[in-house]
Amino acid sequence: MWLPLVGVVLAGAGVELSRKKSLSFVAMGVTILALTLLTSCGGGGNSGDGGGGGGGGTPSGTYTITVTGTASSGTSSTDIKLVVQ
Repeated sequence: MWLPLVGVVLAGAGVELSRKKSLSFVAMGVTILALTLLTSCGGGGNSGDGGGGGGGGTPSGTYTITVTGTASSGTSSTDIKLVVQ
């Protein structure tokens, strides 16, 4: 969504990108697009054709998600409460 806008702005500003750098921007854009499309096709339904539809999905309730981060100085974790209605 924002990546094409960045390209237009850079092109309009007269900023020249090397071929290698341009290729890396395109690869990053394709990756972001693929991840966006992948996440938009999940959840719901049990008809086997992917995509939404209702009826399926995560049951209502409260869930605890533990997020853990590791760095050279050690490990830290925190719990996040997720409420599904």
